[in-house]
Amino acid sequence: MCTREGTVDVLVTWLPVEEPDLTVGPVLFTDPRVLAVATDHELATRPIASIEMLADFLHTDAPLAPGYWADGFIPPHTPRGHRIVRGPRVTHMEELLALVSVGEVVNSLPAHSARYWNRPDIAWLPFHDFEALTYALVWCTEAETDAVRALGPLHLGRPLWNP
Repeated sequence: MCTREGTVDVLVTWLPVEEPDLTVGPVLFTDPRVLAVATDHELATRPIASIEMLADFLHTDAPLAPGYWADGFIPPHTPRGHRIVRGPRVTHMEELLALVSVGEVVNSLPAHSARYWNRPDIAWLPFHDFEALTYALVWCTEAETDAVRALGPLHLGRPLWNP
């Protein structure tokens, strides 16, 4: 039984989504990841980031997110087994970027973040070895309507949007 608030009919979010009361619809797009760091951070002058770098610095955490979902965004360990530490919990992007800008954390984010939250106090480093995030439509299964089902055929095997 879906006990969600019902304030959103369809959500675009990154995968995985494994909640039994939610339906994952068509994949819309993938977005490469970037590492957000303060412009005076020791990593800011590097041309690219590596997932292994994540183990050397503190990252933000999201409250109330299912563990598997948070791990899909920032895994608990690097491929070589080094622990990636999550620190301060943030509830919105401006809070996250404030912590990044003062050097308290670095944070992996989707590349579109650099365009929509471009700031002079943050450098954005592309990852060369961190898989892109995949985004899909998600909705409450029991609240599915004809209008929601109609979104599925729009996909037609290609991205609907290019971030």
